[in-house]
Amino acid sequence: MQMSIQSINISNIALLSKAIGEKNENQMKLITGNSIIITFFISIITILFVYFIRTIFPEVFNVDKVCVTYITVRLIGFIQSSIVTVLTGHQRTIGKQGLIMILRIVAVIFNLIFDLLVIKLNYGVAGIALVTIIIDTILCIYLIYKSKSTVKYKLSKDILNQIFSLFKWNCIERIVSRIDKFIFNILVSRIGL
Repeated sequence: MQMSIQSINISNIALLSKAIGEKNENQMKLITGNSIIITFFISIITILFVYFIRTIFPEVFNVDKVCVTYITVRLIGFIQSSIVTVLTGHQRTIGKQGLIMILRIVAVIFNLIFDLLVIKLNYGVAGIALVTIIIDTILCIYLIYKSKSTVKYKLSKDILNQIFSLFKWNCIERIVSRIDKFIFNILVSRIGL
């Protein structure tokens, strides 16, 4: 689910770094804004796709059927999670690494505490997924607010083309890398390499 969002994030960081180097503040704002808009639409497509194929996951990935419950609930927060991914990349690139590190540490601590609480209250895997959604939603709202002076949400055909050009190659590289690992694992298991 995250492959396409990570590819957008990497594309955003690369183009944002270039704009920072060129000291083009308007371009910097537009790049991340366009990346967020693309992220929103890719997230919707991903949610719909995963929702309709989620029932095959236990068999395909050899996991317990409880994963279907978890993934179904997590889909509710996929847009927020995706926006957090891109905006944390944006904040790091503009020099706010400390802020992001603190946010991530606090989020992990709260996630662990509330996961233990929902387990203790017998809410199971759905409760754990819901905790993550709530934390991602809070992070998303905070990062949108924190980024309001450094992000401009206005579509630009030129910037969209640049993002999609890098996005395409990031996705291809990630897919090829996974296929390569998959084939290697088959060879190792079949012929004992």
